[in-house]
Amino acid sequence: MRATAASTAAADASPPPPPPTVLIPGFLSMGDCWSSGELAARDGARAFLPTHPGPLSSHHDRAVEVFYQLVGGTADYGAAHAAECGHARYGRTYGGLYPEWSARRPVDLLGHSIGGVTAR
Repeated sequence: MRATAASTAAADASPPPPPPTVLIPGFLSMGDCWSSGELAARDGARAFLPTHPGPLSSHHDRAVEVFYQLVGGTADYGAAHAAECGHARYGRTYGGLYPEWSARRPVDLLGHSIGGVTAR
């Protein structure tokens, strides 16, 4: 039996790589607490994207910081939230760990402790 071009292409096609895993640390975590280099060495197919939200930031602020660390841009906490909490509306500017993040290019979120709440 002869293989068709479609069946040959399907057999040659490798599965898409798994989505990157976004690492969100917990309360008071600072630096590369995830040892992301070690994780990458253990799983060569998956990208690990460690984020660094403020260790004492509110849940809202942490979610905003992680979002902008992923897509890039200046963290915008929102005018009403900033006024209510008594801090600046805008935070740091980030280059973007995964600016192509979208419904077609998803990520997996992995949070430790309060990082799990941030991911929600």
